[in-house]
Amino acid sequence: MRDFALDVQRAVLARLDLPRALWDKATGHSLTPHGTHTLTFNHFRPEVAARGLNIHKDSGWVTVLRSTERGLEVDRDGEWHRIDPIPGTFIVNFGCAMEILTRRTATPVAAVAHRVVRQPPSGGAKPDRFSYALFVDSSLDESVCPGLFAYEPGSGLHLQSGFGTFLNDILDNTYREDTSGLH
Repeated sequence: MRDFALDVQRAVLARLDLPRALWDKATGHSLTPHGTHTLTFNHFRPEVAARGLNIHKDSGWVTVLRSTERGLEVDRDGEWHRIDPIPGTFIVNFGCAMEILTRRTATPVAAVAHRVVRQPPSGGAKPDRFSYALFVDSSLDESVCPGLFAYEPGSGLHLQSGFGTFLNDILDNTYREDTSGLH
């Protein structure tokens, strides 16, 4: 799953006007063993009266998600659209790090706002929602990577934010009630 996520990230980077020689620095060494690669497992139960997950954008580079039940929704032009999982496939999201890096390039990549809605109870017949996701992030070791970079053709990489500030803002907004968690 990690190799698949890194292949997706490399394929996107290859389509940008970002020189290959800058990939490691630009991505916080996420393509190397210095990157942070996190696997998470989620369990949403219909009988629990709780929201699924607030509106947010993933913080990192690429997220590969596997889910077999409905619940994930994405924001497209201010409207929420349900994602119906297709058996045997993964869902790929791009995170804020990719958006920040590419926003001034000829091919900007958008991190999509998404949420997981509360699983509706249906008389016990509705199955629990399970998912797992692999997150590809930069190295969080400041001696390896100082933070997130933006790339501007003609002038190169520019440090946009240290990880501590960026991640604290994202996490604080994502998991606080009634916040969007958007960067």
